[in-house]
Amino acid sequence: MAPMTTHKSLSSALLAFVFLVGNQVAHGAPQKLDWEDLLSPEYTRLQKESIKLRNRFAKFDRETRKIYRKVAHEMRVHKAQADGVIKEAELTERDLEILQENPSAKHPEATALWRDVDALRTKMNAASEGVDPQLDGRQVRLPGYVLPLEFDGDKVTEFLLVPYVGACIHVPPPPPNQMVHVRPAEAFVSEGMFAPVWVEGRMSTQGGTYDLTLVDGAAPVDTGYSMQASSIEVYKQ
Repeated sequence: MAPMTTHKSLSSALLAFVFLVGNQVAHGAPQKLDWEDLLSPEYTRLQKESIKLRNRFAKFDRETRKIYRKVAHEMRVHKAQADGVIKEAELTERDLEILQENPSAKHPEATALWRDVDALRTKMNAASEGVDPQLDGRQVRLPGYVLPLEFDGDKVTEFLLVPYVGACIHVPPPPPNQMVHVRPAEAFVSEGMFAPVWVEGRMSTQGGTYDLTLVDGAAPVDTGYSMQASSIEVYKQ
């Protein structure tokens, strides 16, 4: 006959099970991320808003789309003038022609869409540097390219992980939430910035500014995330 389970032993077994499951979650397989996962929730929400605006544009007939492009051109010129980016003498013949035509005053539907697009662009620019706080402390696995910051002989001891080849070498650099500062557990030999890697470790939303040596000198680079890497390996799908 099986021994009787008491209420106390049942509670102990339940606590042990909860502890075991919790331990497995904490020390289980790392969360596999794409670079889009590093965007802030607000930026992701605004991306969905941009789809609605694209759908509005898609409903325009061919003529209204041509008008919209003229409106966009006119409003960009007005904005550049207001910001002091361009002077009257610097306007092109095409600029003057569209300003004279003044399409924004004659086509309210196209103008309303442009204003909504411009307002959304402003919000997205402001949100583009934000990080996702839910990633803080997570064990993650992220692919990318290595931009070395510190060396020990021929081994890399500190680097930036970036989403594409040439990031930061070309202007402008990616936004901070698309750059991760990495300190590996052990120095490793990099196969070059054209060779992608998988980086695994604990993610932090603590960013920073680092001096990156470029082909034409050094420049400060802002990052939105950092990672204590437990492993780095050649990228394989």
